[in-house]
Amino acid sequence: MTSAQQKALRSILALVFVGLLTGAALWRNRPTAKELSFNVSCTTFIPAVPLVLDLHRGESELQSFTAEEFQGAVENVEAGTVQLNRGSGVKLNAPGRIPLAVSPDPQQTPPHLEATRRGGTGKLSMTTSPGVSLSSSGRPGASPQLNAADPRPGAIQLLLTSGEFSLAGNRYLLPDLTGKGQPEDFTAQLSGQRPGVVLSLSGAGPKAAVNLRFRPYSGELQLCGSADHTAVCAEAAQKLELHGALNADLRIEKKTVGGMILDHPVDLLIDAETARIDEILIIADPEKRGAPTLRVRGSATVTSLKQDGRELLNTFIAELMDKPYAERSGTLAVLGFALFAMLKIVDRTLGVLVDYLFPEVH
Repeated sequence: MTSAQQKALRSILALVFVGLLTGAALWRNRPTAKELSFNVSCTTFIPAVPLVLDLHRGESELQSFTAEEFQGAVENVEAGTVQLNRGSGVKLNAPGRIPLAVSPDPQQTPPHLEATRRGGTGKLSMTTSPGVSLSSSGRPGASPQLNAADPRPGAIQLLLTSGEFSLAGNRYLLPDLTGKGQPEDFTAQLSGQRPGVVLSLSGAGPKAAVNLRFRPYSGELQLCGSADHTAVCAEAAQKLELHGALNADLRIEKKTVGGMILDHPVDLLIDAETARIDEILIIADPEKRGAPTLRVRGSATVTSLKQDGRELLNTFIAELMDKPYAERSGTLAVLGFALFAMLKIVDRTLGVLVDYLFPEVH
């Protein structure tokens, strides 16, 4: 290897070394993990953690719901009447269990189910897998509502118990009542002794969605957790999405996060080492229905906090510039010298490479 080739090789290695140093500097300048507390009103919440939501709390409870592309069964039926295709009713005498099956034909229009519950109250809950979208909306004066949607089979599960259920559905297979045939639609009035009629459903396809409607209630309807932190909705979450957030209360180490957009809905994305969801509530107060209608409270050790795609956490350099001059001057001097040295190395190595590659220029 000639002397010129040795110089060129050393220059290439020097450039690689500078590149590695630059990459390390950029990595070090990323936002560092911070302790965040959040209290956010939003229209849609997508947590990357499973949840169990209580649909019967305090002064309100689930009254009715609409489910699209759900399957399951009705159990503990003591008596009732089922009407098929708007025809005459079929009286049931303690059938026990009625499956609600979905056609395996992918070309078939997904089934639809309306349900209203009455009578005694037992277990009323919804279990969701990580990534299920939760939202709430309604008109002024309307009853509180909660929506859930997810295309993955089984991602949303309902377990509802009541003294009586009124059901109205279409495009369901009812093998225990019709054999292999599929009625276009059906209605049912079902009742059962304690604990009551049990309706269990789970999402069954890409269009699975449910709209839950609660009894009228003013205030905030708690779905999980507690205000005194004696119970939490979930722990160990690593990503939280909050869409349509308005005037969010975000605090890092007890200081309000800077750069927040106020009086305008924004999308928030929280990446965390770990996050705890203390409460999820529906804002049911009628005069507040024009505002976002879900409230999420909790805390997290965050590595990224983005508002409409823009990072809100300070980088290492930004944090350094916020410190008093006496604390930052020494570090800035070292960084300045390192930057100067790197520029000199790049300038020298590029000069050697140009001389080696284009010797005819000189």
